[in-house]
Amino acid sequence: MITGYEGKNKTLEIPKTIDGYTITKIDDLVFYARSLESVAIPDSVTYIGKDAFGRNRKLESVKLSSKLETIDDGAFANTGLKSVAIPNSVNKIGQGAFDSCTVLEKVTLPVNLTTIEDGTFFNCKSLTDITIPSKVTKIGDSALMECQSLKKLTIPNSVTSIEAGAFWCCDNLHELTIPAS
Repeated sequence: MITGYEGKNKTLEIPKTIDGYTITKIDDLVFYARSLESVAIPDSVTYIGKDAFGRNRKLESVKLSSKLETIDDGAFANTGLKSVAIPNSVNKIGQGAFDSCTVLEKVTLPVNLTTIEDGTFFNCKSLTDITIPSKVTKIGDSALMECQSLKKLTIPNSVTSIEAGAFWCCDNLHELTIPAS
């Protein structure tokens, strides 16, 4: 597990091993509020902790591990990501994981995701392209709140719960398809 970082690199390629130990986790707050612009996470990593990369406002590019399982709360909140492809190995994306990524335009969610947590994409003002996977059953409170550029969204038949404020202040959301479920 990576538990600390003292570097000042703008581009960061996290190694697969450090001192002979395989890196499988990135701890909470490790890279919080740095000046990162680009990050590559090795395929050995299965967990990214709370706020691990949060407040890296210039972080525009991230290559996620193909074996990643969990992106915890606020992991990429307040970053400059423009697009993110979350691998299909991910089964949990925490609350506010991409909160206030105001230039985030496109998100590819994993096919096995079952819940879009509270505030996951809150205040992603530039988000125009997101497809909710067919296994999602719940869209949490404020999940897509203030996604002002979102124009069209289709909720899959699997969804049985849409929490309060899920689409609040999505001023340009003119086409919303909600199934009978």
